[in-house]
Amino acid sequence: MSKSDFLIDISMKGLNRLFNYDYLVIQKIGKIKTICFIVDKSFVIGITLFFNSMGSLLVKHIHTLVTMDEQRREIQDGALLVHANVIQQVGTTAELDSLETDEILDLQNRYIVLPGLINTHHHFYQTLTRAVPAAQDCDLFNWLQTLYPMWANLTSDAIYASAQMAAAELMLSGCTTSSDHLYVFPNDCTLDDEIRGVQDIGLRFHASRGSMSVGESQGGLPPDSLVEAEADILKDSQRLI
Repeated sequence: MSKSDFLIDISMKGLNRLFNYDYLVIQKIGKIKTICFIVDKSFVIGITLFFNSMGSLLVKHIHTLVTMDEQRREIQDGALLVHANVIQQVGTTAELDSLETDEILDLQNRYIVLPGLINTHHHFYQTLTRAVPAAQDCDLFNWLQTLYPMWANLTSDAIYASAQMAAAELMLSGCTTSSDHLYVFPNDCTLDDEIRGVQDIGLRFHASRGSMSVGESQGGLPPDSLVEAEADILKDSQRLI
């Protein structure tokens, strides 16, 4: 399979000054989606591979396959076998090329493939307020007190949108798995909104239901509008489990 169903080149004129990437290429071949960065239109320096299928995939002719196994092997002209969304085998292209699979992705010895990065700490909803001037260059407590009133206006749609924005940024930087700690639930917000947003974009995800129960009237830092009763916290946590 050599032709893409679609290939989109997006000029990175603004970002390449920071990252030295000429193009971001999003490529779909059947059920395989790849995101990579290309320098001078010829050499690929990074790739994020997403394959969501219960079938099998052989990725072959990988320039360098970085395994991160106990021996820290880096396999030249590498190949990897994916079945039901799980990497089953790695080796050289010569070793795996005879395997029968549903999909084949030939990287033509132009790609360096390594395991996806794992993000273990995030607050996705805060992507919506990270450029607020009044909250810049603050210490933690002043930063929180500046943004709490804004977070009190969050809605279900805002949680969904922020989850998609954060997940997209992580995927574009090579992250394929993330956790997130969502701990504010004003108005109609639920953890379900975040889970739905990330599911729709395709990142592997571990959600965490946080909480705050002590507001300003009880000596806490957050405004009372952002805290929850402990009984409600426990009830919703049980529901999610």
